[in-house]
Parts: sequence; C-alpha cells; structure tokens
Amino acid sequence: MKNAIVIFAFAALLVFAGCVSVEYTHTQKEDGRADLLIRMDATGMVQLQGQAAVTAGLQQSCGELEGQVQGLECEVDGVDLTISRHYTKDSAFYSFRDEGDLFLHRYVLEIDTVPTVGRESGGQAINTTITYTRLSDPAGLQSAQAMRAVGITAFYTVQMPGEIKEADGSMMFSGSTAKYDLLSLMGVRKMRVVSESMNPVGYALALGGILAVAAAAYVLLSRKKQPSGRRRR
Repeated sequence: MKNAIVIFAFAALLVFAGCVSVEYTHTQKEDGRADLLIRMDATGMVQLQGQAAVTAGLQQSCGELEGQVQGLECEVDGVDLTISRHYTKDSAFYSFRDEGDLFLHRYVLEIDTVPTVGRESGGQAINTTITYTRLSDPAGLQSAQAMRAVGITAFYTVQMPGEIKEADGSMMFSGSTAKYDLLSLMGVRKMRVVSESMNPVGYALALGGILAVAAAAYVLLSRKKQPSGRRRR
C-alpha cells in the first residue's frame, strides 16, 4: 500500500536548512480555466550540496513529475526549478464563479488547497509527485513557523480578469493583481479574491433596446406630424 507523504514544495527543502524562495503565479481566466506557474530558487541548497548535485537532483525531480502528472511541464535552469500546468474548470483545485448580473461581471476566486510537491513511496521506489495541501488546516501553522525560522519564503500571486475589489488576507492588491504570503495563511485561512468588469453583452443589449425604443418613438412622432390631405367637396 502506498504511503503518500504530503509536503509543500518549500517545506520539503527544510532538510537543507537553506534560504529557499518559492513563487506561485496563478493566472485566472474568465471561463474558469487557469494557468499556474511555480518557480523555486534553490540557491540555499548549493552551500550544502554543491551546484552540480542540486541541479542533478532538480532534474531528476522534474523527470519524475512530468512522467506522473499529465499536462505538467517542468524545467531546470541551474538551481532554479519551474513547474507549469494548465487547469480546466473540471480539474481545478480552486473555486471560481461569476456572481455578477447583466451589466457587471463579479468574479469570485477562492483557493484553499494549493498544489504542492511531495514524495510518494511505493515499495522500494520514492518518486516526486504533485499533491494538494489545505491552507485552512490548523496543522499548517506549526509548519509555517518552522519554515520562517530557516529563512524560507513562499508567495502566491493571483492575476484576475477585471479589476480586483477585494483580496482577503493579501499583502497587497492593485489593478488585476493580488499577492499573498503563503506562510502567513497556512493553518489560518484560505485565499479569496473578488474582481469586477463591465459586461459588454449586457450593455450591448441595453443599448439595442434603447435604440429600438427611440426608433419606434421617432416613427410615431413622424406620423403625427404629417399634414393630412385636403378633403374633396
């Protein structure tokens, strides 16, 4: 029976006790699809293992990930690891909906489970794979404190359709972008982002209705203003 050990991509690096940074970039689409990019800077591991060993280890992990997770792409550049994956609405790890009306889109994105890199053991083999970890799990608070203690940082940037109006628990938000400190969220709360944009279809329908009413009114007024012909005696 397989024993899955779920570890954050940045938490897994605790064993190296080095300064490691992880950046998530989540680009949300209007139709519910999303692109996720995970960048990890493993510079802190070089001092303990050497750059050649670190690069070789990252390349091995990349090969395992691409072999196990469909649609995932992984690249290694020196001691930098980049993972990218496209999510459909059906395969999403997030919740996304439009609570708007005919004239205004109101997009709501909620993220409680975050894609993470883990080590899965089955028999004698131990492979790198992608799992999902819940931010609101109280057990994550202690892990976050330990990560901060060894200089690990992890940030999650969200790019939304429209202009962001709310970003609960974020470090900052401006325009269509919000940025979160994942370590401050672990064991505490999920991410929730709300953005708005005009619905051009609604305005087009409204404008079409106005023009139709104006045209009808013009026709009626034109008929009333036409002079009546002289009556014959």
